[in-house]
Amino acid sequence: MSTAKEILHASEASITPERTVSVDVAQSVDDVVELMLKKDVGLVLVVEQGGTYVGVVTQKRALQELHHHGSQIPRETAMALADAQYPTVTGDSDAGSIAATMIEHGVRKLPVVDSGELVGLVTDADVARHLSDTASAGFLRELWRRRGRETDDTGPKYTGEDAL
Repeated sequence: MSTAKEILHASEASITPERTVSVDVAQSVDDVVELMLKKDVGLVLVVEQGGTYVGVVTQKRALQELHHHGSQIPRETAMALADAQYPTVTGDSDAGSIAATMIEHGVRKLPVVDSGELVGLVTDADVARHLSDTASAGFLRELWRRRGRETDDTGPKYTGEDAL
């Protein structure tokens, strides 16, 4: 079974401006939100200089903080919003364990971190391509169920709510 590193290489999902957006811990929340809007992403990886992984800022978390703290939050740094508990996988994690981690936590994207360094970001689509057809269908169906979406054999049913 393919490992996270192999999945990143095969799908060209390694850190590139098109696929993965990261910010330095010292960048302002205002900068993070502006970058999310500019790049049309819902998850930004937070790193220290040199690429040491710190956590992620999700669109949902940024919106919650802006809602609760209003104009004061843009002066905070990315570090203040970074979720250091967000699940990660290692480069040696196989596609099956990555899929299981996504299902367990109800997330569609996972940072790949080796020895504290950010290696890349894998998505549910990346992982599904590296599973058998049967395993892929079961993985995606269970992930959507876990995320509160109804599915049938044709895939997820759109409920009118935007998934983060």
